[in-house]
Amino acid sequence: MIWSIGPPAKTVGSNAIECAARRIAAIVPADVSCRPATAALRVRHVIKEGFHWYLLFNEDRDGIWIEVDIPVQGDRFLYDAATGRLDACPGDQPVPIDGHELRIIVVPVDPPFTPQTCSARA
Repeated sequence: MIWSIGPPAKTVGSNAIECAARRIAAIVPADVSCRPATAALRVRHVIKEGFHWYLLFNEDRDGIWIEVDIPVQGDRFLYDAATGRLDACPGDQPVPIDGHELRIIVVPVDPPFTPQTCSARA
């Protein structure tokens, strides 16, 4: 059973998952949202050593373009874990994610910030 404020859910199958997601969203606000919604996207948010790390993984073989809404203020950067390179990531532009690709968005907790600071801590 799924408990929240109100009666328990009485649905089964995929409807139960959708119902659970709606109930959880009503109780715990999301700290990141992505559009368009896709079942292939996995998102994790980690706060570590003065930075917000948003890990976006596309489980599908086809590429996607995702608009990422992050309520955290500050400059956003795309971090390449293989090279340590940081590129600007404007909040008003979609993020391209190839099939089976991991993209990482980094936002400093307390600016001021330089790309060298992030690379030194990663």
